[in-house]
Amino acid sequence: MAIRHTIVHKGIDLEYWAITMTHWEKVTNQQTVNISVYKNKGTRDESPQNFFPDLTKTYYMQGINSLAECYSYIKTQEDFINGEDV
Repeated sequence: MAIRHTIVHKGIDLEYWAITMTHWEKVTNQQTVNISVYKNKGTRDESPQNFFPDLTKTYYMQGINSLAECYSYIKTQEDFINGEDV
């Protein structure tokens, strides 16, 4: 599960966005979700650490959400409106 949304960073096309971290805080009932970008799916498959940390985006959601729910939410955000499921 991931989102395809191309950006150019330092002359490199990056297109494969995958959730790299989620954390639920019991006291606030808030889930933190980090989504990071990779050059492509092959780069992600080679090593999950091959993402660009300075481009990682963080979103906050209420409650405990499945990965599918997290991706659906992220696709409603301005940066990912035109993203495709991959």
